[in-house]
Amino acid sequence: RSAGSLAENALPVFWQFLQKSSGKDLEEAIRFAAVQTNEDLIRRFGAFEAGVCFEMVLWTKEGLCLLHLGDGQAFCQKPEGVESLNFAPHHPPNGGKVGGLLAVNHSWGDEEIRQIVGEEALSPFPNIRFLSWEQLEKQGITALFLTTDGLLEQRLGGGRLAVEAVASGLSPAFQSTVRQEMQSLNALVAERNRSKPSGKHEPPADDVSGLLLSWKNG
Repeated sequence: RSAGSLAENALPVFWQFLQKSSGKDLEEAIRFAAVQTNEDLIRRFGAFEAGVCFEMVLWTKEGLCLLHLGDGQAFCQKPEGVESLNFAPHHPPNGGKVGGLLAVNHSWGDEEIRQIVGEEALSPFPNIRFLSWEQLEKQGITALFLTTDGLLEQRLGGGRLAVEAVASGLSPAFQSTVRQEMQSLNALVAERNRSKPSGKHEPPADDVSGLLLSWKNG
């Protein structure tokens, strides 16, 4: 199963827990939803050994609630340019790996490793950050871009997303930044491929992987 399939199955679970939640109990509902999602994914996909990282934005009357699980990242578009929201990637301490295998210590799934190390070492809980509409207006934030782990490793480069999603929503400055990062990534890919057999070459990135959320034009 792909990570996309796993993530899609998480959405109904979150809706079940969050649709009647607001204010102070929203964070508790998110934690319940995260635990249930992890259990459902493991049960639904049975012997599925891999896991999934997750980025989500909840649109509320008060503002945007960002959920961060794993090693993705979120960027925002401001009048002065593109900035990272500086979510700390959920990496094991001291550059290690969970169970000697997994490079993140927060994820859903990863059943075999989780059985060995336990939930304390491999947490299903996302970080939560709330941005009120007033904060977004004051900072001039007009769009968010949620990215996968590959994009975090090379900032905005790598991965895939429909071209029209980028072209229709991102400002020219943001699009330029994305293209520059892809060029930088592909230069690194070409350099790494020089030392690999032809059958083991990494494919170049031809687009951007992530989700764009925009509520204003410009």
